[in-house]
Amino acid sequence: MSPEGRSTIPPPRTISLCMIVRNEEERLPACLASARSLVDEIVVVDTGSTDGTVAIALEHGAKIVHSPWQDDFSLARNASLKEATGDWILILDADEELMVEDRGRWQATLADASRAGFLVELENLRDGESPTRSLVMRVFRNHPTVRFRGLLHERVDDTLDEVALREGWTLGQLPARIVHHGYTESARRDRGKDERNRRLLERVLREEGSDPYLLYKIAVHPLNWGQDIDLVRECLARAWEIIDALPEERCRRLLYAPEVAALLALELDRDGRREIALGLLEKATRACNESPNLAYAHAVLLQGAGRHEEAIASFRSALEFAGRTLAYAAIEGVTSLLSVRGLSESLHALGRDDEARETWRASDAVGDPPFHGFFSAPDAMTPPGELARAFRLVTSRVRRIPEDAEAWERGRILLRLLGKEEAIALWERRRAASQGPEHPPALSS
Repeated sequence: MSPEGRSTIPPPRTISLCMIVRNEEERLPACLASARSLVDEIVVVDTGSTDGTVAIALEHGAKIVHSPWQDDFSLARNASLKEATGDWILILDADEELMVEDRGRWQATLADASRAGFLVELENLRDGESPTRSLVMRVFRNHPTVRFRGLLHERVDDTLDEVALREGWTLGQLPARIVHHGYTESARRDRGKDERNRRLLERVLREEGSDPYLLYKIAVHPLNWGQDIDLVRECLARAWEIIDALPEERCRRLLYAPEVAALLALELDRDGRREIALGLLEKATRACNESPNLAYAHAVLLQGAGRHEEAIASFRSALEFAGRTLAYAAIEGVTSLLSVRGLSESLHALGRDDEARETWRASDAVGDPPFHGFFSAPDAMTPPGELARAFRLVTSRVRRIPEDAEAWERGRILLRLLGKEEAIALWERRRAASQGPEHPPALSS
């Protein structure tokens, strides 16, 4: 320490790019070209390339480490960290490119001695769709105890957090963007990841089934999500059980915790356990960081319970996240169309039609479907779950406004589409009496 009490240790400035590769001769040149002038050294761990990958890395001045692939991403990542000499570590994959517009800001940010690491905006390109964006931990201190964990979906967050708490360091955000090409269909076909990932997912469940982050990633993995509902629900439930047992301060440091809560609550609701799901969401709202997915899930469940005023507030909370880059990307549509639709439906159910129409028309996310058509003309192509949800909204509407002929007619159409022909006569008798149904026709019969 200096006489004034300030540290004489120079601020961190140098940075090592660390990569693991195998047969990446097509993608590696663009990746290395994007980062070469921004880093002080390149460390490449090759896990068994049979093409020109190693030669390309050598052309860019990389230090090469040969490490046979052992179905363990952390093992390979940590082999690269062991050889790095920079103050900072930058992690890139071969199908990514680093974009930095202001090199002066980049260098000044890296000189901040108060940081343990930096989040970087990741842009995932997808064929025929808008890219998704999220914040990821890709630059962090080169420290002997900061190491990757996890066979698949490896991360340094836990070990970095331990050092940060001990040293009093915090996280920042770098003025940079990483463009990821790996989610395009052509890239997925070329790489043949599915077989490898299926093998690793099974191994993770066997060996690392007590890690809530890995359980969450298994649940949302494309090989499982929408394919194996029982496994998805089991993994989400196990992940939340572990998270829920943590101190609140620790829970708030788990950036993925609200996503686990939101997805689990939606699954519980689909399984008919709404009250349990609502209790989970209320606890997560208190204990976790804010998330559009958490707000949207809460809104959907409140709406389903007929608590439309509260649902409106939650839908609006989800919409406030529009345009923000988050640590975990929002479920597609949660900060736009899905929440606009839900908000309009709850306003409609409360009889606030002018406000509902204005909400609908003012949103750039909605597109062409007119308000009247959306609320009045369901068709046979609508998913059954959406039809049932629409019917619950209609019953809420006619309870409050029994003279709404349009709502009664929509209810009749929905019952027919749901195959509840036996319930239509009861619905029509109640309509004729101009009374909202105190006990709407059961949809489970």
